[in-house]
Amino acid sequence: MGIMFFVVLGWAAKNLIYLTLNCIQSEKFYIMVEKTEETCLQLMKNPNCSKNQKRLCRVVLQANRSFSKISACGLFYVDATLPILFTEVLTGNIIVLLQFAFL
Repeated sequence: MGIMFFVVLGWAAKNLIYLTLNCIQSEKFYIMVEKTEETCLQLMKNPNCSKNQKRLCRVVLQANRSFSKISACGLFYVDATLPILFTEVLTGNIIVLLQFAFL
């Protein structure tokens, strides 16, 4: 019984680590998308910007209009808050299981 507890605990820790790493990379991607949009807006305001650069910036801005955060089947977004939500659910389940174990 003790071995099974450590196997399940290790499995949950592994999943939490992978989830956190994925969320960190997703958040970095979202930040880069925002910075790209800001840079394009600044370049388009610059009078020394060439027509090709302005056209590229317009295309980038049009692509960013339809951009939305990555979601898991539309249930929740994969961003920096996801590991916190996962930890809340995990601790809630652990508390309920402990209550049943000590009844």
